[in-house]
Amino acid sequence: MLEPANLPDDRIVASVRQHYGLRLTTLAFLPLGQDALAWAYRAATADAAAYFLKLRQGVTNEAGLRVPRYLADHGVTHVVAPIPARARRLWGDVDGFTLTLYPFIDGITGAEHGLHERHWVRYGAALREIHDTPLAPELARDLPREAFTLT
Repeated sequence: MLEPANLPDDRIVASVRQHYGLRLTTLAFLPLGQDALAWAYRAATADAAAYFLKLRQGVTNEAGLRVPRYLADHGVTHVVAPIPARARRLWGDVDGFTLTLYPFIDGITGAEHGLHERHWVRYGAALREIHDTPLAPELARDLPREAFTLT
């Protein structure tokens, strides 16, 4: 979204404190993303820890949070996983929105910079690592499945 969410910053900051136990000192809206129901922010604490905060209107896709967290917890290093909240969920609720925190990675994306051969090799290795990690049966059971029919 190109405009901040219709939610006061102080409500977002209070929700982060409630759900994650973090005292934010800055919250800056980031006009980026393709999800019409989501907003991005850069948040920081007094000790300069930076977080990517995603605010989404309505209910979140729980499997979309659980899978990267599972992969990161099982040693997949090239996955950016959501940070668990105090209640062991991967999000918090605030006034009809869901809020998720991630580590903030400051840099240029491969799409902006372009990939050289060595980057493609590392990207392929990261995908191999992801696909070689078996999912727990209870997590695999909760994932949506595509149904393709041959005509």
